[in-house]
Amino acid sequence: MTSSPRYSHSRYLSAGLWFAQFAVAIVFAASGLFKLFMPIPELAAMMTWPGDYPSSFVRAIGVVDLLGAAGVLLPSLTRIRPQVAVVAAACC
Repeated sequence: MTSSPRYSHSRYLSAGLWFAQFAVAIVFAASGLFKLFMPIPELAAMMTWPGDYPSSFVRAIGVVDLLGAAGVLLPSLTRIRPQVAVVAAACC
């Protein structure tokens, strides 16, 4: 009698977690890159708030977004304190 292969739920949960982490990191990274490198008038046309604040503040928020993207991915990729990824995702 042949038995069917058994897949544990943890494998699917792990794949789902990796997918979610990459998706969140991509969104944070894209947002950060826009805020860092796009001219403020063009950025203000896409989002309403950047035109109301100094450009240095908008650029600083871009850096924070990039750090958030790194904070979501790097702990799990390096396997050094992966709990930090949860905190980074919640804080950003």
